[in-house]
Amino acid sequence: MKAIHFFVENQWSPQNSWFLPYPDKADGGIRGSLIANDIRIDYNQHALSTEINALSIPEDLAALGVSGW
Repeated sequence: MKAIHFFVENQWSPQNSWFLPYPDKADGGIRGSLIANDIRIDYNQHALSTEINALSIPEDLAALGVSGW
């Protein structure tokens, strides 16, 4: 879940990209870190892969007997 939080914090949006030369082109992109403002295709791929894998967390926990998720 920390990884998803990291990606959400590092995703460009209209609220945090106003200073970029072309903020509309950055919208939705994932930057490398809070101090790296570049967008690379692998940053976006890793974020999407993590989010897709996180979808199975409730089922995985249920299989382990963890309830209340």
